[in-house]
Amino acid sequence: MADELYDVLGVGKDATSADIKKAYRKKAKTEHPDSGGSAEKFTELTLAYECLSDDDKRERYDRTGETGGSSLDQELNQALSVATGAINSVLHEIERRGLKVENFDVLGDAIKTLEAQIESTEATIKQQGLEGAKLERLAKKFKAKKGKTNRIGPILIAQANDQYRRAENSKLLCATLQRAADILNDHNFDWVAPADVPVAPMGPFSNVGFAQWR
Repeated sequence: MADELYDVLGVGKDATSADIKKAYRKKAKTEHPDSGGSAEKFTELTLAYECLSDDDKRERYDRTGETGGSSLDQELNQALSVATGAINSVLHEIERRGLKVENFDVLGDAIKTLEAQIESTEATIKQQGLEGAKLERLAKKFKAKKGKTNRIGPILIAQANDQYRRAENSKLLCATLQRAADILNDHNFDWVAPADVPVAPMGPFSNVGFAQWR
């Protein structure tokens, strides 16, 4: 049976719900882009937690290796998981810093967090495309001598194609992040900035107060 999601969280298949939650919160602190992690890894972590923390989804996954639902349902579920994951990461950061939730625009900070992840992923897509094109151009410069086999060119072409595949995967991730941001933008959050808390510049985790704690 599939065990990929368990590997993402770093737990065994016999892990309890408490173990899964603890593993997610621990990894979220290092995998989050604001902590030096990547948007792709953080999204994988969030999706794994979303599946394994739900008893029905976990049972289905253990039995079939599938998270369940149609392709369209899965896309929506992934976007919802990323959206709620962004909210949870804001809440975890507030808790980690010993601050009060009521002092923060949780929705606004979650949206800013997703926007930062989108920007980072778009930069990754561009870099992967450039790297693929560079390898492809380089491959064309290698010619085998008469009677010899060109062993370098095909390897470089394979590496170029791998970069292109990575770029396509990053595009899918970016689309999920954007859909998650759109979902959050469809909502309002009942919140008023407290008069006694200085307003910090907008940014991931920094609508009010967070920037001054960095």
